[in-house]
Amino acid sequence: MTANRLSAPVNSEVLEELLARDRKALLGEMIQGVLHNINGPLQNIFMASELLKDQLLHHKKFLCSSGLADNKVIEDVEKQLARIGHIQEGAYNLSNLTQNLIQGMQIQGGEIKTDLNLAIKKLIE
Repeated sequence: MTANRLSAPVNSEVLEELLARDRKALLGEMIQGVLHNINGPLQNIFMASELLKDQLLHHKKFLCSSGLADNKVIEDVEKQLARIGHIQEGAYNLSNLTQNLIQGMQIQGGEIKTDLNLAIKKLIE
């Protein structure tokens, strides 16, 4: 009877630990899923901004070669190109951040293992 009393709390503790590991693993999977879902639209933003940049450069070249562009038009195009560059830089940086976080996280044996050194090293690069 004494053995049964001792094993009951142990089993309860083991069960609680297993449930905690499952919750951590689920949380880690959810975080990785969110990071992947963030990265997809960031890639779309980068690609769309690249198309806009190419179109602006094409229009600028056409306007300059046809003599239709004055300094104001060229200045406006340059401002838009700079804005697109900022959009691309932001999307690229956020995409790298999400990728580095994904690479730094590993789920093993129900535990989320994060290599902080790897994540920080990747962020600095």
